[in-house]
Amino acid sequence: MKKVLFIAYLYPPIANSGTQRSAKFSKHLAKFGWEPHVLTVSNPPGTNFDESLLSEVSNVQHIYRVPLLSKQIVEQSRRFLPETLANIFEDKFEWRLRNKNAFPDVFGDWISTASQKGIEICQQEDIDLIYCSGPPWSVFVVGQKVKAKTGIPLVLDYRDLWTEEYARFDTETTDEIKQKTKTLEMSILQKADHVIATTNSAAEILKQKFNEYDMSISCITNGYDKDEFHEHSDTDNVKNKKIFTFAYTGVWKKGYSPKEFIESFIKVVDTNNFSSKIDMAGFESTMLIDNGIQSSHINVLGHVNHKRAIEIMHQADCLFLMTPDNEYGDICLPGKLFEYIASGTPILAYIPKGCEIWKFLESFGGAICVERGNKAALEKTITDILAQGPGIFPELNKAKLRNIERQSLTEKLANVFDNCVSKANTKASSSVI
Repeated sequence: MKKVLFIAYLYPPIANSGTQRSAKFSKHLAKFGWEPHVLTVSNPPGTNFDESLLSEVSNVQHIYRVPLLSKQIVEQSRRFLPETLANIFEDKFEWRLRNKNAFPDVFGDWISTASQKGIEICQQEDIDLIYCSGPPWSVFVVGQKVKAKTGIPLVLDYRDLWTEEYARFDTETTDEIKQKTKTLEMSILQKADHVIATTNSAAEILKQKFNEYDMSISCITNGYDKDEFHEHSDTDNVKNKKIFTFAYTGVWKKGYSPKEFIESFIKVVDTNNFSSKIDMAGFESTMLIDNGIQSSHINVLGHVNHKRAIEIMHQADCLFLMTPDNEYGDICLPGKLFEYIASGTPILAYIPKGCEIWKFLESFGGAICVERGNKAALEKTITDILAQGPGIFPELNKAKLRNIERQSLTEKLANVFDNCVSKANTKASSSVI
């Protein structure tokens, strides 16, 4: 069995949407001839944890958890100080060290310790390939450093685009840092053996951007894990027949807001006296207050674990989906889209006309798409759904679900790994001759 150094900062038990892709890939890789040696972070600051996620990767035998450099330095220094001084030292000094190393992102403080450990793993375990999943983009720097030291083929997995302005949510930065980041990205891309994007549109952007380099680029989308959906059959679907329930699971932040949907829903329900509600998970109820929204029809569930999010998807009568309100909304396929589809619950999508999600949903069925910005159309569609029920939605093409099942997608990833190693071996043989 071949071995891959699998570098992923976001990994169980970290509760983040980016965690799922790495967790599922590492879970299934051994079925296709690849043994993952996962390199991830230990005790990261400012992070939500969900210990139940560890069950997702219980079959992964090799997981190495490496601290941030600041944490390592502080822990080593504590031994030489009285406990009272040590606590003060930790509080005052650790965050300063993290800020000092906050490039190319706030996770940059992990680069030194992770690179050192990655090189050690490659040398001790006879690793065949290095795989990095970003963001955070500091993971790519780690992969680059490990490849530079070992010469092992490097595969980069772009869950998002990196330096495109519309793909950035950390807009509070200087032009100098932006240019420095673009230069870093170019240097890493030049050394990569293969690049993976999560949408066809993103893959095309990367091809155009880096077509001068001898590098292959492919698309492997996000997906769903059928094991998580077997326990929810149609007979188990607990739906309230008297109250039609919309549901939304996801974030609410600047540039990514369900506000227009909520306002349209409230207007429709209050005007027509429909018996309906919205269950919302992923943010706190203060977001409603901050946006001037008050309604007894909105049920904010706060942050929930992944299993509970899937239960919410199944129990709803309709799921609401949206995109970022910038150019990125045209090319993204958010991870929850695939679980929305797999749940079999109808989807109302408020998205740019003709965008990647629009094409995806037209292909799979089970959804009604409304052009983002057309609030009148959104209100009419909500009215029609509440008046006519789920029967208004087109039928879901269940036969296509296998194409987005995590195990099938992992097989594609394993094929990429095989091809990269084969090319590297051929190149090495040619050099010897």
